[in-house]
Amino acid sequence: MDTIEIPKIPSTPAMYIFYLIKGEKEVPFYVGQTKNLKRRMGEYLVSSWATTPDFIVGEATKYLQEKGYQVVVKFQDLSEEESERRLKEEKKIKELKSRGQILLNRDADKVGYDYRTADREEIRSQIRKEVEDILQRSV
Repeated sequence: MDTIEIPKIPSTPAMYIFYLIKGEKEVPFYVGQTKNLKRRMGEYLVSSWATTPDFIVGEATKYLQEKGYQVVVKFQDLSEEESERRLKEEKKIKELKSRGQILLNRDADKVGYDYRTADREEIRSQIRKEVEDILQRSV
């Protein structure tokens, strides 16, 4: 996987992983895939409340940076169709979770929120708690 600065991100299909840097250790905290990597990274920077993954990843990234951690995104170009990219994403998530890694990805165990009825500060607090769990488990 390559690490790259946002202005140099390609507009190609890719699988990506957000990592926090803790000392010499890279700790993954979110896995995703997209058909346009540059656009997707921009969506995370905006951190839209109406889009659960954007808000969760954006808020987690801001919180980690406030705490003095560096956040990097590594990606792998994928030319497959979306269904194949999704399978690769799911496989990577399962692989990381099988090693005991906590991820912010939502699934059957961790559902998102309904932005029309949820309390933004409560969700922000839950995200920060999840990030703290990731930090504690990554000792």
